[in-house]
Amino acid sequence: MKLDVLPYDLTMCVVEKIEDIKTDGTFTYVGHALEGHEVLCVTSETPQNTIIRADGWKGITIHGESDDSRTSLAEEISQALTEAEVANLTMRMYEFRLLLVGAENLEKTIRTISSMGYAITVQ
Repeated sequence: MKLDVLPYDLTMCVVEKIEDIKTDGTFTYVGHALEGHEVLCVTSETPQNTIIRADGWKGITIHGESDDSRTSLAEEISQALTEAEVANLTMRMYEFRLLLVGAENLEKTIRTISSMGYAITVQ
């Protein structure tokens, strides 16, 4: 398993028009929501016309040999973070799992994951 902290700040937001989303950015995830299009992107690449915006997220990618192993590890880490009172969100991507935590909790997150015996790379 490989765990890496993404080297940039992330923003979650909602935009009304899909044309407002820069899909060729550094990191962009788009989903359809009831009130528009949900976007997870690098903070500096956030669309201008957001309906809702939440800055201050950090991402940790979980890479593994199989989908089941990535999912199991993501669940294990998420539970440990919840017990450590760190709010977190896990997203399932095709190639990896993405764990999101507030930037203010990144150091606590790294300590928690390390205490579980997993190596985590900070870029």
